[in-house]
Order: sequence, then structure tokens, then C-alpha cells
Amino acid sequence: MRQSIFKSLMLIVVLTFASVAWAQDGSENGILSHEAKNHIGEIAMVCGVIVGVHQESQPYSPQGGPGNLIHYSPIKENTSLYFDKLPPDNEFLVQIKDEYRKAFTVNPRSFVDKKVCIYGKIAIVSARRQGISLVRTDQIAVEDIEMGGK
Repeated sequence: MRQSIFKSLMLIVVLTFASVAWAQDGSENGILSHEAKNHIGEIAMVCGVIVGVHQESQPYSPQGGPGNLIHYSPIKENTSLYFDKLPPDNEFLVQIKDEYRKAFTVNPRSFVDKKVCIYGKIAIVSARRQGISLVRTDQIAVEDIEMGGK
């Protein structure tokens, strides 16, 4: 029950800040994606426009057994959301691992050209990029899209 209350409060906070950020430029209530590099290690809300989505399948694994045909299927399909610029020029991205992506009721490709705010711990993803790993749908607010899920 406590976890449910916490999730509800988190969602309300994210949506409240996101709606205010969308009404303004985002800098007063959220960090703009290109400013995330100045907030490594902080838990914050980062806002920007999604310009691209990349779904990456990890290597395929054989399934089957003795006397059975071998069937290859992807182990995992991770998703990256690129904010404001496409690679290699982007500075911020959101990573969604396959096990968390399954909780979404909407396809992340529908986020393209939408204003998005993401809440979480900002970390270094690579030498030139910062990002947040999304683990719950209540960490993200997308303009004009109801997220639902867990």
C-alpha cells in the first residue's frame, strides 16, 4: 500500500512539474536536456523533445533441444529515447531496458516530436552523453499521451 501511495505521489509530482515546464521553456521547473551534463549524480527532472527512438535487439539465442528445430529469438530489446538532437550530436538520452519497456501501454515511437519530462538520477552514459534509465512508467510524462502501466 505504501508503495502504491508513493507511486501515485511521484506521478502527481512529475505531471505537475511537466505541465508547468511545457507551459514555459522548462528551465524553471526542470532541467533542459542540454543542461543535464551539469547535474551528473543528481535526481532531477529533465525535459526536452524526443527526436528519435532506437530499439536495439541484443544477440539472438538458440532455443530448442535434441531432435527439435533450432528457433532463434531475441533475448532482449532495449529502447533509447534521444532528446533534442539525433546521434552523434545528442547530449541526453533515456534508456529503457526490455523488462521495464514491457510495462508500457504505448509504443515509445509515438513520443517522437513530443515534449517529454523524465524524472530520475542523471548518470554518464558515454563520454559525450548523459542519461536516465527508466524503470517505471511514472518516471516519464509525455505531452498529450497517457502513459498508464506500472
